[in-house]
Amino acid sequence: MPFFLTWMMAFSLLKAHQPTQAYYFPFQDIQAWSGDTAAFAVADSALWLDAPSGGTWELSHPLQGGPDWQWHGSVQLDFNPSSVNCAWVEWSGPMNHSYRLIFGCLSDKIQVEALSPHGSQWLMSSQPGWLNHSQNTIEWSLTLTGHAMTLNVNDGELILQQTVDVGWPVINQLTLGQRVTSTRVQAISWRPIHGQLDQAVMDSLSLRSLSWKWTEVMLKPLPPMHAQSPACDALEGFAGSSVGDSLWAAGWQLEVNGQPQTLPSRWLLPQQPIVIGDRDCLLQAGVNSRWIWHQALSLPTQVHLLLKDHRGLTLAEITLSDDNHDPPDKAMGGWSLTARDSSCSCLPGSWTSATAAKGSDLGQFMQDALPPRQGGVHHVWTTDRLHIQWRHPMKSMQPMPYGWEAMASDHWTYSPSFPTLMGDRQTLVIPPSFIHCDGSALDTAVIAWGMSAMPDSGEVQLNEILFNPLPGGQRFVELRNLSSRVLDMGSLVLSDQWPPMAWRQLAPAGSFLLPDETRAFVMSPPALVNDYPLGDSTFIATAASLPPLDDDHGELLLLTSQGQRLDQAFYDDALHHPSLGQGEGIAILKQVDHWISAGADSATPGRSPPLVHAPLMGLMDIQQRHFGWLSGQRPLLSFALRAEGPWVIQEALFSIDGTWTITWSDPLPVQSVDHWSCHVLPPKSARGAALWVLQWTASTGRVIRRSFPIIID
Repeated sequence: MPFFLTWMMAFSLLKAHQPTQAYYFPFQDIQAWSGDTAAFAVADSALWLDAPSGGTWELSHPLQGGPDWQWHGSVQLDFNPSSVNCAWVEWSGPMNHSYRLIFGCLSDKIQVEALSPHGSQWLMSSQPGWLNHSQNTIEWSLTLTGHAMTLNVNDGELILQQTVDVGWPVINQLTLGQRVTSTRVQAISWRPIHGQLDQAVMDSLSLRSLSWKWTEVMLKPLPPMHAQSPACDALEGFAGSSVGDSLWAAGWQLEVNGQPQTLPSRWLLPQQPIVIGDRDCLLQAGVNSRWIWHQALSLPTQVHLLLKDHRGLTLAEITLSDDNHDPPDKAMGGWSLTARDSSCSCLPGSWTSATAAKGSDLGQFMQDALPPRQGGVHHVWTTDRLHIQWRHPMKSMQPMPYGWEAMASDHWTYSPSFPTLMGDRQTLVIPPSFIHCDGSALDTAVIAWGMSAMPDSGEVQLNEILFNPLPGGQRFVELRNLSSRVLDMGSLVLSDQWPPMAWRQLAPAGSFLLPDETRAFVMSPPALVNDYPLGDSTFIATAASLPPLDDDHGELLLLTSQGQRLDQAFYDDALHHPSLGQGEGIAILKQVDHWISAGADSATPGRSPPLVHAPLMGLMDIQQRHFGWLSGQRPLLSFALRAEGPWVIQEALFSIDGTWTITWSDPLPVQSVDHWSCHVLPPKSARGAALWVLQWTASTGRVIRRSFPIIID
């Protein structure tokens, strides 16, 4: 008998007296899910696991519901489950909490587990051996009412009840998972999921503080530049939330030159691209269906756009025309307009023609590892007072013309009315009347500063150094304040030998470093930000000067202007992995009392500790999807695995069109919570889309595999 596992699921919320919203997840649209989508195939309205090997495979979909809910479904197992052949359903809430209903992963039991950042807790469990049969058909329901949880299996054959104190008001993600051996990689099928959502919950979610940024506009689609160029008007943007969860957009309106149209209700994932336009047209153009917000548009060549929520509050506003195209002949059609910087998308002057070969990149907008800095404060320094240099887009709430056409700055000074001690950290609250030109609040509400003190030994360290830059690139030096005082950076110098024969002033006079703050110093910060997008531009400063560091090995000293040695680093290209050669373009990082290579992710200037993440168990966060031969960029992933390690990792590359394959690399040890950049190299001639596949293997034998599309250029 062939092995197979069949799921049929549906759910409803208990509060039937409240308004509900029904929705449906068809598996024909597998791209609407996230996770191991490449390991599944759709046939006969069912989703089948079609994995290349055994391992752990999961699919997830955003969801909202609660606080009381009920799920029910059925699962059929034509095999005796075990720790390596089992399945589960997981409901995730905010703050990294989740419930997991498990079938057979431990002692042939049915179990419910509560997971949190602090660990796991078994809530309910059947007797051992309950699933110890060659075939199991399980009808189940899981109910949560207040703090009472009930599991019902096979119409009362097994009933488990438990009072739980780990409830939360909202469930925001559904995950379907299974762990199988190689003999059962094609033995699982899932059925479409139907459901209802409490409208009261969705209304409260839509009231959250959020923002919207436009990133691309297609005003004149014809003549198409390429077979994949959209043949319809379209808008691309992304939503942001102060909470960071999914958002329910109901009753939103898009005004085109004063003519309102109500958009269909849908979920929005913060910081993910959304394309508004005709669904069929966008699908033909290759836009991922997960990002499409279906609404046929007819945009004039001179357009004023207003996006409003259900309360009538303006979320985003922009005025564009053919005059934004550069060169002007792109206004003939087939080229979209894109914002140079999403943080300035409310400024018409920040828009220009797309550079994509097919005329547009709709649905392919990707955020940097950090959200774009909206700014407000350009530069801060101290003399006998605090100096603040502001940058636009910024305006007062007083009536004035909308937006700015240029990036202007204004220099303010502030003297406290009370005495301050050298080194004490002070704060200055920014008046709430200062906002962005799109009406959103500044991301900086308080300026931290202080009358800086001269550093002493042990208070500041060299934290990251790039001594061998890429051709045409820049060296940089990063410092970290280890003390509880505000330290003076303008009085520090660098030297490349001891005793120092030549000193280089590190930073302009008045520069300071706050307690536990990290700052990278470079001669041209904008160029460094372009080369290393994983850095934090807010903490990259212009250096007064830097010593001419050798490309292969040498010494760097940090001293006060009186000659006191504060820190010292001996650098050598032997710190890099042999596969990286001399490590051109790759920095070294301070690790307590020694230095290590930053790896193929190259450098993280201004960001320390590098790649800080909340410890989300099971999280796979792709942060960089580009593989650049010239730029040195490499795909980068952060992950947080469950504590089943130690783990080893392997990786492979596959071209989307099947023309080349880079087979599995040798296993290398990694931590359970870590980040990983692509160590394998595609063929030199490779360009375009590829698949980056990673596999983690635990000492227990558990295997997790993930695949991510990347771009090689």
